[in-house]
Amino acid sequence: MTATPAESSAPVLDDPRVDGESSLIGGLRRSGALRAFVPPAYGGRDETVAEVAERISALSARDADTGWLAAIAAVTNLAVSEFPPAALGEIWGTDPDVLIAGTLAPAGTLVRTGGERVVDGGGVAGGGGVVDGGGVVDAVSTPASGLPFARWVMATVSETVLPAAGSPGASSTRLVRVLVPRDQVEVELTWSATGLRGAGGDTAVLRRLAVPEHRARVLPPPGDEAPLTFFASLFFSAAVVGMARGAADVVRAAVDSAVGSAVLGPTTGTGPATGAGPAAGAGPTTGTAAASRWARPDVRVTTSAALRRVDHVEALLAGALTGLTTRDSIDRAGARERARRADLAVSAATEAEAAVPGLLESIGTASLDPAHPLARAHRDVTTGARHTALSVAKAALASESALFEGIR
Repeated sequence: MTATPAESSAPVLDDPRVDGESSLIGGLRRSGALRAFVPPAYGGRDETVAEVAERISALSARDADTGWLAAIAAVTNLAVSEFPPAALGEIWGTDPDVLIAGTLAPAGTLVRTGGERVVDGGGVAGGGGVVDGGGVVDAVSTPASGLPFARWVMATVSETVLPAAGSPGASSTRLVRVLVPRDQVEVELTWSATGLRGAGGDTAVLRRLAVPEHRARVLPPPGDEAPLTFFASLFFSAAVVGMARGAADVVRAAVDSAVGSAVLGPTTGTGPATGAGPAAGAGPTTGTAAASRWARPDVRVTTSAALRRVDHVEALLAGALTGLTTRDSIDRAGARERARRADLAVSAATEAEAAVPGLLESIGTASLDPAHPLARAHRDVTTGARHTALSVAKAALASESALFEGIR
């Protein structure tokens, strides 16, 4: 959603596979979003978790796709920052402003073959096949936002660990996070959602790709540390809330335009709004017709209620973010406090999705135009709020588990 082309850090791309990376990645670079959680030794910044989330929200208010990819970058960078120095140097050594696409959910398998690891994401019927060294790999297909613009792809896969030769015991399974160059990944153009069209959430296919040891990190068992899914809830909520704020800004600009017309008299007639300012395309008309619409009591009640709801949404997000500094401090806060904050973040995204229809209603039939910024905001918010990190049920289960921990 782009409220203002002139103010947006990057214009919304209808289809990134046509428009290319162009100004979207340029906007992310200028904002510093691609350096979130990149270690300072490789050109990153010392930023708090709250500052990263606030930047995501601000970007999203101007352009939904840019804000969404900023959230993707924050999550994947945080995951990659845990890799050994050899991987960090390979990823960020020459350019800290690279986008890493990928997901946290396990979606594939990995086996050792002669000192290498081989990942297979064939995505073909019948599973995987035999690779050099005799290992057998299964197929995996990983959907990931940002693929059209990424230089690297991150995947989380499972590895079967066999007992040592001659030793008793059963095999076990562990999770491994791997990194592969984007140009080695097959991309299936599957992103057909009506919202966040420019985010390019297509499907990455990793097919029997050799991964060196330094780019394969074995994940430790769950402990007292904050899981990456906690941060994903914060950052994706910040993106969705920013989209709602951008929609609210469009409505406020339309009201201000109508107020000015009522005070100064018609200056642009009664046709559709035009121009590059915040009110461009925002209201049904300019001049006397717009002033007349905003004078209606029902429209005023609907508009003020919807705008207040967005204010409440931002307050929920602020409650989730207040005081969040370093990852170490968040680890020390404990599972119960993290669950409380994640619940606030998820609630903010849920309420943001519920608030936008009121904004649509406030400006009447003009919002039915698919190209209208509020119609686009509705599609983007609805799509973003469906992310698994913003699941109300998962947040509720996490809160219950943290509250009654130790009670069986």
